Amino acid sequence: MCPKPVPTESNRRLAVFSICVMLFPIGFFYGLLARHVTNIPFADDYAILGFLEHLSRLPTILAKLSYIISAQQNEYKPMFANLVFALQYKLFGHPDFVSLSWLGNAFILPLFYLIWRHFLPHEEDLSLRLLLFVPVSFLLFQLQYSETLDWSLPGLQNIPVLVFTFACIAFLSKDSSRSFVLACVFLALSVASSGNGFVLFPIGIAMLLDKKRAARIGIWLILVGLCAALYFHHYNFRSSQQEQNGSVLHSVHYLNPIFALSFMGSAFGNPSHLIKYSSVILGITICFVIVLMAKNRYYRLNPTVFYFASFLVLTAIAVSGIRSKLGFDQSHAGRYKIYSVLLLICCYAFLMEKYAENAPSLRRRYFEGILVFSVVFCAIFDWAGNKHLALRQNDLMIGAKLYEASNHQRGPYVQLGDDTTPLAIRINGLWHNTIQDAESTGLFRFHDSK
Repeated sequence: MCPKPVPTESNRRLAVFSICVMLFPIGFFYGLLARHVTNIPFADDYAILGFLEHLSRLPTILAKLSYIISAQQNEYKPMFANLVFALQYKLFGHPDFVSLSWLGNAFILPLFYLIWRHFLPHEEDLSLRLLLFVPVSFLLFQLQYSETLDWSLPGLQNIPVLVFTFACIAFLSKDSSRSFVLACVFLALSVASSGNGFVLFPIGIAMLLDKKRAARIGIWLILVGLCAALYFHHYNFRSSQQEQNGSVLHSVHYLNPIFALSFMGSAFGNPSHLIKYSSVILGITICFVIVLMAKNRYYRLNPTVFYFASFLVLTAIAVSGIRSKLGFDQSHAGRYKIYSVLLLICCYAFLMEKYAENAPSLRRRYFEGILVFSVVFCAIFDWAGNKHLALRQNDLMIGAKLYEASNHQRGPYVQLGDDTTPLAIRINGLWHNTIQDAESTGLFRFHDSK
């Protein structure tokens, strides 16, 4: 075995410099989020009020636990988020949307750590590995996916499932009994976070087959079966958002390869007609790189990154089934863009590890190009995301003031400063009963939220 290289003073300085550069987008990211977080419910957050209102009326702990597991939001059962809401309510007696939003925002940090742990794992020079990881910080900590940030329910569904999935795959890539137990724990947490956690089922089978672990495959099948039984217990299959009272089971009929490709490339998605399909082009490019991963047996060199990329691709296919009928623009909705960004990071890790590892000049040019791209990418979307968050915060404040000033007759949802549009009227009609119930019991009051 070759001895590890002894770090020199220049290597230490390079490592410290790289860490400092990585901290810059992280600090800026959370600084911008701190400016716009507010204790006013937004859209799906009203489901939290309805959930807690119902939970508070249940007589026993067993009934409450059953409701935490069975409460459904559209096609999903966010059991992990429900548990967080219930615990906060138990501790403080009311929901606090600021702390819930920050908890969701904070899950980006363990995701970043997990990516680091499996980025160029065979590179022995730590300072060089840190330097090459700098673009990942700029790619991940930017506000392109601001639609799911500073937002309680989506933030505690969309982001934790990625963390738990990555952790599950990371432990499956190891071969110890302890790691397999932890992988099973994170499988359960993934499913509890979001329905796409079930995508881990075929991925786990593939990874265990590769290791020829027949007994563990049996355990994996039993665990997936138990998770499915729990998830689909009292599940409303007539909850599809694609059509009124449509069945979720019909989603297989709407699988759309163009939508899936656009989802994968949504980091370049734009509603402008001139570049509307740029997301599809990027999706095709990402698919090409993933084919290269498989062809080069990257699942042996770095199984965690390969299978995490596979999870993201399979999720894109699944989302095409449940959302494609809503229109092509749904494929690059802001809440999905983090999946595309993570695919870009996986592709970067693969190309750097497989093709540039033994070619210093190629690695340098590749790194320089990706670094410039990631910094510009981060700057553009921090500006755009900050603007989006500011507009959302402003509308929430206007809506809350309007709701109070009108003696609860108008608001709290406004659309570009106007609550008289058909959409605002329809949504406010759905929310008014929830708000009035929450205010009558003291669960939540708008005048306390400012």
